[in-house]
Amino acid sequence: MPRSVPRSVPPYALCRGVGLGVRARFGIGYRILEPVVQVINKFLSLLSPSRAPRIPPIVAAGGPSWSADVYRNQEVIPPVSICGQLPG
Repeated sequence: MPRSVPRSVPPYALCRGVGLGVRARFGIGYRILEPVVQVINKFLSLLSPSRAPRIPPIVAAGGPSWSADVYRNQEVIPPVSICGQLPG
């Protein structure tokens, strides 16, 4: 009598998924018009202090800022590891 050989599960799956994320960014800063920045940097480049270090050019925008995840969620169907999500 022939033995039946168990069929193996193929190493692929039809994966579907959706993800939603909301990120907030906030801070305090400044922004200077580019022509004004160019004039200020030109003036600063003319200053050559004899003993002090050279004054670096200024940037048009700056200041501290922070970001945080407000909401993040995802769902993958089917929930198998080959689809990028471990079952459970």
